[in-house]
Amino acid sequence: MKKLLSLFILVTLCAVNSVSVSAGFYNAATEYDFLGSKVINNCVFFARYKQPALPFGLTSYASKKNICNSNEAIVGEVAVMPSTNAPSYGHVAYVEAVNGDNITILEGGVGSGHINRRTGTKASLNIYGFYNPGGLSNPNNGGGSASGVNVSEGIYSISPKNASGMCLDISGGSADSEANIQIWKSNGTTAQKFKITKSGSSYVITALCSNKALDVANGSSTAGSNVWQYTPNGTAAQKWSFVDAGSGYYYIKSDLGTYLDVYNAGKTDGTNVQAWSFNGSDAQKWKLSSAGTSGGNTRTGVIHGTDGTLVINSRPAKGNQIGLIPEGASCTVYPDRTSGNWYWVEYNGVSGYSYKAYIALQ
Repeated sequence: MKKLLSLFILVTLCAVNSVSVSAGFYNAATEYDFLGSKVINNCVFFARYKQPALPFGLTSYASKKNICNSNEAIVGEVAVMPSTNAPSYGHVAYVEAVNGDNITILEGGVGSGHINRRTGTKASLNIYGFYNPGGLSNPNNGGGSASGVNVSEGIYSISPKNASGMCLDISGGSADSEANIQIWKSNGTTAQKFKITKSGSSYVITALCSNKALDVANGSSTAGSNVWQYTPNGTAAQKWSFVDAGSGYYYIKSDLGTYLDVYNAGKTDGTNVQAWSFNGSDAQKWKLSSAGTSGGNTRTGVIHGTDGTLVINSRPAKGNQIGLIPEGASCTVYPDRTSGNWYWVEYNGVSGYSYKAYIALQ
């Protein structure tokens, strides 16, 4: 009997927190489908998932209006609004992004089987007010117009706040254009070292393992666009600014308007890095740590002990041949760009990785 009563209460809460949404505004946020129907079908449960400080006891529109303590849309707040199909119960939604007058909200309980995403003004979304748990603010009064701060040019490792011990990383230490950007356990290789240089009012972030620039795929300004490395080309897709996020962290903002973001706030090796609209989460906060020299130091290396030639690879792994160096020949070695047991070398116009054991530095 107690189980049946509990189930009845849960179903009732889900129902009273549902909201009718105009089909013209509907946009399913399917990335939250993993949360399951209990959260997806209840606006309060989902808002509390996104903003754990949201108070309990929100069972009526009056109780929802009572928690409002802000009239300004700020990422991380909970918006309160009436419900068109159950006005006495009201509705709540999480503020995902703020760009000027436009507010993007995420809301559960829309009866579609997915979390809903809508964008509009405070008036068009019919928002009564906002719950701010304290300490929330948009960078420089708006993620869409945040201005950058100066950082010193140099070589850095770049670490996300949401995943301790992880670093921004080039997949496989590849030197190829379109090689993916991910996070990976800190390992000190050149796949996790980036040269930051000034370019006009912005910065270019170049991977030390490849001399390729951090780039938003296809120059897209759409939230969720992939981030990879690409041959430097001077476009907005390769220009970034650093916005103070407090406590020594930065938001890294593309000149396209989106922000460097760890997909779904993941914490494991290989989690993808994307460009996303500003949300102020720890998945968008990055720490810069000095990682030594620029990799411009060179040595002469002589090839020895091979069966006739030493392979140059596009990445620090066998099977990626792009060139050969004859036994006894000299090549240019960049010792600061070592990746494990591999040197970055240059011979006869070809640059890549060769196995260190066959190279004697002079």
